[in-house]
Amino acid sequence: MTISVDVEIESVETWPLEVYELTTQNRDLVIRYQSERRRIDQLARDDVMARINPPANEYSDAYRSLVRQIDAGLARHRIVGYHCTRLTSSEIAAILGSGLKVLSAELVRDRLDRCVAERQLTQSQREFLGHSKSLCDGLNNKIGTRSGLVWFCPKRSALTDSSGFYRLFRSWGGEALYWGHEENHAIYPVLARIGTPTIVKCAIPFRTGACVKTFAEHFLSQSVANEIDYAEPRASFDLHSKNDVPPSDVLDIVQFSDSRFEKLTRYSSWPECHGINVSD
Repeated sequence: MTISVDVEIESVETWPLEVYELTTQNRDLVIRYQSERRRIDQLARDDVMARINPPANEYSDAYRSLVRQIDAGLARHRIVGYHCTRLTSSEIAAILGSGLKVLSAELVRDRLDRCVAERQLTQSQREFLGHSKSLCDGLNNKIGTRSGLVWFCPKRSALTDSSGFYRLFRSWGGEALYWGHEENHAIYPVLARIGTPTIVKCAIPFRTGACVKTFAEHFLSQSVANEIDYAEPRASFDLHSKNDVPPSDVLDIVQFSDSRFEKLTRYSSWPECHGINVSD
């Protein structure tokens, strides 16, 4: 019986042995495939006919076979992802006890009500947020696909890119709540005072993780990152789950006050314009 392991895409030592051996043994194939892909892409940019009828990549069949083998090797395991947000202490306790929930109208309502009970929102502020058009649009996936999902960043080093994460850390409630309110000088400062920047580290079963056609190609791009610049698809990608994450799959919760937050994000080197309010 194969024991499930928690896999970090940037930490080869966490990869299942079968996946590690396949990528190591086929490194030359992946490099040749990626090099030929880049040649064909460049040809298409320079030649209209090549754009219309691009030549075949001679390594494609072998590469696709390798992708299928690696996806099969990953399927029994879990991929580590980082959920970046801003949470109150009671919300952190709820995640530890009940897990991380997908976005839903019920979840938003419960979070708003909890903040009112904890006197972090007034009833009028709660009503304003709860009935705002931007929240309605967010829950109906009119401003991106968020409802019914929970999102993660699987590539740990990407957390140091402040442009992709500072808004998630700066405002409580997630994109569904703060979206559309960042220019509202009455409510936005309130959202920026609630909670503390938090990273929730989870392990998502490969078989339930989504947002990519194949995980294997991202792992192959990572395996040749030192040899091939801009391998496609990129090793960086977004990951979502359509299922609630049970407490057993929540590996860690790192708050701003924890020294590991700095280690993960290198927040001290972020530009001033990406600063975040850290009071709770």
